[in-house]
Amino acid sequence: MFLRNRRPILKLLLLALLILTAGALIFHRPLLTYAARSLIVTHPLEKADIIIALSGESSGEREAHAADIWKAGYAPRILVAGCRIAWKTNEAECMKRHLLELGIPESAILMEKEGENTVQQATNIQKRIEPLGAESLILVTSPYHTRRALRLFRDVFGPEYRIISSPVQASRFRIEEWWTRSYDTRMVMSEFIKWVKAWLRLP
Repeated sequence: MFLRNRRPILKLLLLALLILTAGALIFHRPLLTYAARSLIVTHPLEKADIIIALSGESSGEREAHAADIWKAGYAPRILVAGCRIAWKTNEAECMKRHLLELGIPESAILMEKEGENTVQQATNIQKRIEPLGAESLILVTSPYHTRRALRLFRDVFGPEYRIISSPVQASRFRIEEWWTRSYDTRMVMSEFIKWVKAWLRLP
């Protein structure tokens, strides 16, 4: 009798499961694309006081994008932010050397060498550029990192600063079918995990 009374409910649950499975199979592509696209924020480029290039990408794409912006005349300085990644090796110093090779003069390059994550970098950068009288900045990072980086920088810098998000254009991260490539999948999933940790205020 018990099982007989539960059969209609079980049938409904099975039908719902089949519908959800079919929907996932049909709509997984646009849903997954939308999920990754939600991580990206792109603002129109405007002139600013300084360009900030964040560490975290070994390909050098962030420095290259910052150099392109500098050469286009959008800001007079570039600040690279990184931390120690090995014995006598600091990522900010590596980024600076890359900028020098790209033709950026040493006088136009600043460094922040202590921040081990985006929040620490934002905090240290704010202290570093405040004496310069900077009121606006162009924030350069990889596409998947832009929304979180922008949110954290706005939290640290406050509304008085104008922050322009400029994701790397020629990035090795590609949003189209990102779930089919290990690097892109790792970056997207890692970014969502970091969003959850930030929301829960976990270290």
